[in-house]
Formats: sequence, C-alpha cells, structure tokens
Amino acid sequence: MCSFRFDYFLYRLRRDIEENHRTVAESTKHEYEATRLEQERRHTNEYQQLKEKFELDKQNWEENYMKKHETLLANKERELREQIKHERDKEIERIIAQFESDTTMAKEEAERTAENRVK
Repeated sequence: MCSFRFDYFLYRLRRDIEENHRTVAESTKHEYEATRLEQERRHTNEYQQLKEKFELDKQNWEENYMKKHETLLANKERELREQIKHERDKEIERIIAQFESDTTMAKEEAERTAENRVK
C-alpha cells in the first residue's frame, strides 16, 4: 500500500511539475510575444520618425541647393550684364573716337580744299 501511495505521490508530483512547466512555458511564450510586438512597434515608430526626418532634411537640402544655385546664377548674370555693358561702352567710345577722327579729317580736308581754292 505504501508503494501505491508513493507511486501516486510521484504521479501527482510529476503531473504538477508538468503543469507548472506548461504554465511557465506558456507565460514565457506570451512575454516573449509581447516583448517582440513592443520591439516591432518601437522599430516601426523609429523607422517612421527617421523617414520623416530624412524627408525634411532632404527638402531643406534641396531648398538650400536651389537658393545657392539661384544666387550663383544671379551673380553670373549680373557679371555678364556688366561685362556686356562695359564692352558696349568701349565699342561706343571707339565708334565716337573714329567718328571724331573722320570728322576732324574731313574738316581738315575741307579746310585745305577751301585754302587751295582761295589761292
């Protein structure tokens, strides 16, 4: 009879240990799944924040790039306008000088011709 009680005791102990093991395993599985889901949620949030930050940084970079190049183009355009104006002014001065020279030569020629007629 003692053996029967001992066997029964061992049977119940084994069953309790197995039940505890299943409970612990199930609890650990739930904790793991909850932790995994939390990590996945945090990862998704972090990814989304980084993506938004990247988009803002990209947009700021593009705006700064465009402003910089617009400024460079405006400066280049101003320099070209000044250069063209300077070249135009030099050409006008050359033409005026040539015109004055031609006028002076024509006047001198006319004066010589007049002097020759008077003589």
